Amino acid sequence: MEERYEIFSSPDCSQMSFQNSEHATWGLIEDNAGPPLEDLIGDFVPQSASNVTAQNVSQSAEFDPEIYALFATPPKGDQAVQYVVGTASGVENPVVSPALQASPSSAGCSDDSYNIIPENYGRESWLSVCSPSGIAWIQNQVASDDFTNIASDLTASWSKQLRLSRNEAAQRGAEPQADLAWKYTHAYFERSVDSLFEVIHRPEFEHHLRSHLSNRLYDDDPAWLALRNTVFVSIQQEAWHFFSNALSVHSDLLLRSPSIRAVRALLAMALFAEGLGSPALGSGLVANASLVAQSLGLHRGLPALGQPSTTELLQRRWLFWAVYCCEKNISQRTGRPSVIDDNDIGCEVPTEVHPDSTIDPLIFTSIIQTCQISSRLCRQLISTRHLQDQPSKLMDIVNGLDNELRTWKANLPSRIMPQDELKHFQTNPISTNLALILLHCSYYDLIMATHTIFVYPWSIRQPALESNPDLAAKLRAQIRRSSEAVATAARNIIIMARNFDINGACTHAFMLHFPMHAFINLFIYVIRFPTLKSVRGDLALLDVSTGYFGQMEFVTGSELSFTFAREIAGLARRAVSQAHQQR
Repeated sequence: MEERYEIFSSPDCSQMSFQNSEHATWGLIEDNAGPPLEDLIGDFVPQSASNVTAQNVSQSAEFDPEIYALFATPPKGDQAVQYVVGTASGVENPVVSPALQASPSSAGCSDDSYNIIPENYGRESWLSVCSPSGIAWIQNQVASDDFTNIASDLTASWSKQLRLSRNEAAQRGAEPQADLAWKYTHAYFERSVDSLFEVIHRPEFEHHLRSHLSNRLYDDDPAWLALRNTVFVSIQQEAWHFFSNALSVHSDLLLRSPSIRAVRALLAMALFAEGLGSPALGSGLVANASLVAQSLGLHRGLPALGQPSTTELLQRRWLFWAVYCCEKNISQRTGRPSVIDDNDIGCEVPTEVHPDSTIDPLIFTSIIQTCQISSRLCRQLISTRHLQDQPSKLMDIVNGLDNELRTWKANLPSRIMPQDELKHFQTNPISTNLALILLHCSYYDLIMATHTIFVYPWSIRQPALESNPDLAAKLRAQIRRSSEAVATAARNIIIMARNFDINGACTHAFMLHFPMHAFINLFIYVIRFPTLKSVRGDLALLDVSTGYFGQMEFVTGSELSFTFAREIAGLARRAVSQAHQQR
């Protein structure tokens, strides 16, 4: 019987479910069935990524990547399987949009002749689909060259918010009058994700703002200037104006007056910057927040000089863990090294909060635990020194991390536990649910990050099956398990994203990264296994994602525009149609 999936939506679109009309589960890849390992890995994966340069993939950029073997000169036992990655940093550079690529003649001759892309996002990043070998694999799967231009648009769209005018940060503009200042302040604390981490203590901030606006407070502290202007960015139309004010004292925060307030300002700036559509600016800001926090001893749990109150101690400790979570999250997503050494942390996670706190200790502690697992994932899987690990060892690491994640989930209270497979997800506009969304998406995102190494076919090349059939069988089973784990997690995030509260004044980083990561991973799954019974439902979910990004473009006045999503969903349908015609 043909398996069908239907989309059920409530009249007000507040709830949406994806249900199999026969009440069956998503199509699984059976271990004793399916394509051979050669097909799982890919019919065409370049023997060297240097064979697929930007010259024959895109005319918009030039690449001369340093190619090396992931499992170079493997010892006996694992000798049958070899993998290749693109560069020493773990992934080939993505294709560069002509608009963003500096011409060779201008390089070094102008202050403006710098490249926004390529950046190193790591071999596990979804942006690796824009590497030359990623493009080659996708074009082979869909039997079309269309993805070259799509990849160029993708990298351009994802990076377009990075560019700062040359002197923009140095030009400090006027700040709002009192009535608008309070309006912006209320918007920030009522709608910002920052309140989940209590990046800024509201009573303290409002006390200082009241004094500042009444001219009773003369404070030339750059941290206070940065902090209040970062709060004012809660209004989209004026956001960049106030954010530039905050950036104008960035160096002062690091060099002139490192303080708790400076940590809060840098972290708030980082969270805003992440919502611009790229982690690049946010990564630098949160790294600086981490360094200032550690220079003040927050990571050691050291009390301030004198006799700090219990409230002050709790604020300092929760603030450090807020910095930790944001830094580890960005580090894992970008593939960049963390600036916080877990072995050097002496600050215990608090079990209580101070009066007037906006923190939910249970959910915040659970988020901290996911970030600690993420940190171990980066050390064991993503770091460059593990590129030489043998496939059998990598399988052990992946399965160990997967078990750790699922054990963590099983130990959560039922009221906050993520589901294994979602059919619908409904939220209410309260901060607790925002925290719950972040917690659940973090779990699903970590599942995808854990298994990516066995899911992206362009990062590996075909093994020699004949010399080690036992290892080949294990690798085949691992690819199937990892592919299904990633697809299930991606579906869950897409279903959850349907209910994200997108508005022009409040675009959170997770509203960009998690849905995009899930969208790309589900696209890869569909074109890799186009004949599975689950494909119909997956194509519907890709269309839902396209609508999500369209809604984001509309609500933000095209400030965040990802038109390539529609084209990618179309490629997936084409690949499925071609696969069924060839059967």
